[in-house]
Amino acid sequence: MSKATYLDCIGHWNVPADTDDTLALANVIIMHEFGDQVNNIGTNMQISKLGSTLAKAYRKPIICQYPLNQARWMRDVDISYYIERHHREDAYLDTNEVNRQAAEWCKIGGWKAAIVVAHPHHLWRAGRNLEKHGIKALYPDVSSITYDRYCSRFALRTPYAFMPREVAARLLYAKGNLI
Repeated sequence: MSKATYLDCIGHWNVPADTDDTLALANVIIMHEFGDQVNNIGTNMQISKLGSTLAKAYRKPIICQYPLNQARWMRDVDISYYIERHHREDAYLDTNEVNRQAAEWCKIGGWKAAIVVAHPHHLWRAGRNLEKHGIKALYPDVSSITYDRYCSRFALRTPYAFMPREVAARLLYAKGNLI
């Protein structure tokens, strides 16, 4: 995949969903957290519910970022790998590190394509970055995933707070050739 342009970083907010036939080609589902949620109806619960639904429908294992494994919808699915921490204990577990660990696990399993489940406004960067790690990103319909106004991280409560942060992250990723 070619390097993202700066215009790409500003303009991609709605990633088109792949077809059911295309999603069925995936080997695994990778689920990205969206902040520390302080209630049981937050964004991470929506992500885990969608990921679990997809895992059951397509009979695919899941790679998920902790603590998504705590969701009640995760009980009847195959959790292949938990991404629990950064490679350094004192470092932030960012999208690139989540995808690096997920891609490493995919390569061990011989998996080449993954359904990426993330917040809609994070999905483009998560998928583009996963592809930089050598795994084909496939996209489900994530329109059911919303912001959680009670999220403990203020920047993840509304699009007005999150989107400027996401543009900055995308620009940094583009500069570093990570998307």
